[in-house]
Amino acid sequence: MKITVIVQGHSVEYFPEEQFPPDHDGPYEFELGEAMTVRQFLETVGVNPLLVMAVIVDGKRMDKDFHLYDGADVILLAPLAGG
Repeated sequence: MKITVIVQGHSVEYFPEEQFPPDHDGPYEFELGEAMTVRQFLETVGVNPLLVMAVIVDGKRMDKDFHLYDGADVILLAPLAGG
């Protein structure tokens, strides 16, 4: 099962460089060996789910317990910060 992931916002700085190389702005392609939720995907690639404020799958907002499927385009949005 293959998914495409785009990370929006500053939290990509805290994502593992092995999975999300800093010299590459995305999208990132992932081959998943099994079906999983967004939360399980994040944990599998070493990302704290708290670093993701919202998840968009194929243009629709989903929660982190949404089950990913083959060909899904996933956008991960970071929490807002600044001041």
